[in-house]
Amino acid sequence: MCPMTQANGDTLPRTRFDTMIDPTEHPADSNADSSADSSTDSSADSSADLNADLNADLNADLNADPGAKPGADADAAKRAVRATMRGRLASLGEDERRRASGAACARVMNLDAFRQASTVMLYMPLATEVDTTPLAIRCFQTGKIVCVPRVDWKRRDMHAVDARSFDDNFMEIDEHGLRTPREGQLIPPSMIDLVVVPALAFDTAGNRLGRGGGFYDRFLSRLRRSATSIGLAFDVQITDRLPVDDLDVRVDGVVTDRRVSGLSSRSTT
Repeated sequence: MCPMTQANGDTLPRTRFDTMIDPTEHPADSNADSSADSSTDSSADSSADLNADLNADLNADLNADPGAKPGADADAAKRAVRATMRGRLASLGEDERRRASGAACARVMNLDAFRQASTVMLYMPLATEVDTTPLAIRCFQTGKIVCVPRVDWKRRDMHAVDARSFDDNFMEIDEHGLRTPREGQLIPPSMIDLVVVPALAFDTAGNRLGRGGGFYDRFLSRLRRSATSIGLAFDVQITDRLPVDDLDVRVDGVVTDRRVSGLSSRSTT
């Protein structure tokens, strides 16, 4: 999760195993796609309408003053998109977030990049983000190494730390209210095969809009070239076009409860 304090309005979810999503409710096979599609048809139309409105406003912001400084234009547009996306996320009910989280995670489990990865970096979700717990459980079940972010707030940097469990007994809350392992070895970026990345918004080209700290942009730039980065989000967080600047780092693909973009899924027979 892109590091932010709880002063920004995000609260941390309960994350003990007895309250988490069961990955068996959303098996990682070809049925996951059909069940996710059928269960979200009603939300697809509203999502499309929201995206159409957002894209119209965003295009207007980006093209309003061609003579203005590009950095200023992008910053203003980013603030507008962040406000819109926070509103969309706040409108999702708990049951809808839980169902959509399970469907999105099932799609990730069905990817070659996930199945073939030995070391997977997951984020510790805020209450409004896709819950990555099903992915963690599947990783633990299949012997993958799991790591999560640990933030160095003084240096404005982020490192990957080995995580043996997502249970509260193994976690602590850092100075800015983020969950992080009580203990754990640092995992160098060169060892990571797959990074699952959060954001407030993604576009169809893999651009992401985080919460403004640049932590993931800096971290993703250190990965080896063969590593894969996956943006994970609810479908209402996807738009056609995002404002970007030179420091923004794209992800290789994006997965939501309704779609997979830019990544190959396992073939089924």
